[in-house]
Amino acid sequence: MAHAQLAQQRLFQQQQQARQALMAQQAFNANMAGVNGMPMGMQMNPMNAAQLAAMRQGMRPAQAQPQGPPQMAPQPGPQQMNPAQQAAAQAAVANSMALAQQRREGMKGHCLLKLMQFSEHLSGFPGSKGKDDLSYWNSFVNQFFSTKGVFRHSVHITDIEDQADKQYEITYPALPRYFHTHFDSGVKNMQLIMEKGTTDRPLPGDGHWIENTKSSLVYWFESGSHLVATGTVRAHFDAEQKIELFEFLTSNHEEYISRKAAIEAAKPVHNWVKEWHKVNSQDSKASPEMSKKGKARPMKSPQNPPPEALVDLPESAVKRGMGVTEAVFQFLEIAEVIGQMNPLFAFYHTHPSLGPYAALEQYVGQINAAPQNMNGQPMPQGPRTPSFGQFPMGASPAQPHMQLPGSPHVQGSPAQGHMQAPGMQMQQSQQGTSSSGPSANTSPASNKRRRPSGVKMEEDGSQAPTPGGPQVNGVQNKGKPPTPRMAKRMKGNPA
Repeated sequence: MAHAQLAQQRLFQQQQQARQALMAQQAFNANMAGVNGMPMGMQMNPMNAAQLAAMRQGMRPAQAQPQGPPQMAPQPGPQQMNPAQQAAAQAAVANSMALAQQRREGMKGHCLLKLMQFSEHLSGFPGSKGKDDLSYWNSFVNQFFSTKGVFRHSVHITDIEDQADKQYEITYPALPRYFHTHFDSGVKNMQLIMEKGTTDRPLPGDGHWIENTKSSLVYWFESGSHLVATGTVRAHFDAEQKIELFEFLTSNHEEYISRKAAIEAAKPVHNWVKEWHKVNSQDSKASPEMSKKGKARPMKSPQNPPPEALVDLPESAVKRGMGVTEAVFQFLEIAEVIGQMNPLFAFYHTHPSLGPYAALEQYVGQINAAPQNMNGQPMPQGPRTPSFGQFPMGASPAQPHMQLPGSPHVQGSPAQGHMQAPGMQMQQSQQGTSSSGPSANTSPASNKRRRPSGVKMEEDGSQAPTPGGPQVNGVQNKGKPPTPRMAKRMKGNPA
């Protein structure tokens, strides 16, 4: 300890001496610069460097004694920042998930609201008053459908058992005319009804999908009847909440009329039947002996002829078994053909220099030439399997083979001469000779026709007596009692 204190005192003295020498040198340089105009610091550069180095070496222990050993400031390492970073990352993920869920819920609500507005505007058409107004449906389609929108209508067919449902697709340009055709063919109102059970899911690109399996399309007709088509509704909305695909899959349809109309149509027949019963009711003054005899009493008819049944009922407003009007069915068939011709239209637009007929000819030629080089290999010519066009109507496919050489149909069979059937020969009857006169073996009843049996095929073979004459009102006429058939007694020669 004493040696360390002595070393520190010596260093302190050296530092004081260095300071005093430095101060004296600086004062001398200042005086010389003021007197002789010499530049300050030119000759003292080496001395200054040595003195500064000595001062720095001497001052470090002196400064370290009162303050103690220097301590390094703690630097933030990666291990100390991991919990904070993880917490921040988790908070960011949770925030983004919450925002996505909120946006999804908002999108679901907006799409459901859009679908409800679609139903309201569909049923808000003025009907027959504005059936010639196509502008209403133009604005309707522009408001709810995307320019790439498609209405897919699946029609349920009921009159043919094995017939599958038919599906039609109506593109965006044809949608206004599709809705207009309904109201131009007797429909006065349309309703889209969705019951509880709507499901949804988000789609890529900020789209949304809504589906309801308990939906109905109700068509109200001007005749007073209405049709309810039940099925599934599916709607695909894009990011702008417009419909890209609206699909209605019909599972069943039923047409209804009002109860009042049915009663009014059935009244004439009902009144005539009541009058007939009144005329033909049994008279209480009639003698009981008349009823015992079982004679059929002639029926009386009312003065008025019977009316036709249910002639006043309104006729069906839809095509039989399809659930759509005849005009809508024709429109769907035309739309299907136009949809199949889209490649032809695209070919015509890509060749503006061609006219319609020239474009059609070139397109057909291109289509006919395309299968010849399918997959880079020419297709074989001619049909691979027999077709009905190769044989004339009513001819067997084996007929051309009958003319081939060596065919068994041309040459005779080798066993033909050995398989001749024996000729027909006259044989004498066992009961007599061929003479015209009667013989002892000839039956006296052989020249008579046999009377057909009166026993029916449905009855069993019992020897019950045959029934009597015809019956009237379930009562058999009185006549001769039936006699049982008895076997004839054979006359034997006396012995």
